[in-house]
Amino acid sequence: MQNIYNLHVLASGSSGNSYCIETDSDLVFVDIGVSLQELNAFFETVPHGGRAISLLITHEHGDHISGLPAFVRRFSPTIYSSTGTARAIFEKVNTEIITLQRDSYYDADSFAIVPFDVSHDAAEPFGFMLMTAQGNIGFATDLGCVTDKQLRHLEDSDVLVLEANHDKELLRKGKYPYYLKRRIASHKGHLSNDDAMAAIASLHMGNLKHCLLAHVSEENNSYELLEQCRAFCESAYGLQADVLRQKQSRSFAMEQLCNLALAK
Repeated sequence: MQNIYNLHVLASGSSGNSYCIETDSDLVFVDIGVSLQELNAFFETVPHGGRAISLLITHEHGDHISGLPAFVRRFSPTIYSSTGTARAIFEKVNTEIITLQRDSYYDADSFAIVPFDVSHDAAEPFGFMLMTAQGNIGFATDLGCVTDKQLRHLEDSDVLVLEANHDKELLRKGKYPYYLKRRIASHKGHLSNDDAMAAIASLHMGNLKHCLLAHVSEENNSYELLEQCRAFCESAYGLQADVLRQKQSRSFAMEQLCNLALAK
């Protein structure tokens, strides 16, 4: 496995989701819910440079695959997903998709993947553990609850991209219709701030060094509340933490993410 140098956040939230892990030889995307214009802007700052491009798809909802047809036409990536997701998206892109089995280890030369089930209202949604020579990155967004089995998959994460979608009280009092509130709050919906913090509490004694609180709802959450969550991760657990905002791209050096954690 080669070292990875950067974790790029192209988008995170209900308006779109996409991440890219950059190595010398590879650009590994997790979801592609961004426009071709946004992709072009990304590749202006992170040149393709002949590197292999891979795409891991968590599930088929539009905010995670809206850019898929244009991405496939332009870059011909190697695509990985669950069998259920592959069936759900096949008509959008008539191209080969490598289907993964949950809880199995896949070696892709410069990185390895272990997919695992998450609870969400999609065909067969996955979270991913992405393993590299420099550190392991766990991706767990779009899930209504965190199970013990998911925690076992994530316990070796050096970096964790974890959903903190909504505050339960803001969701309850918000403008969304009842059916949508019920869907978001269900065990197949989205993770609340409280549940995200409970997951971090269970994981902080392991390898975890940095948390990225992701997939934030701007309607049913508050960046002020999330700043309190971020500060608590640092003060209580000695973890670095960041809050990912919608429509705001960010880049993180893996050396910073993995090696500059606060003293525990």
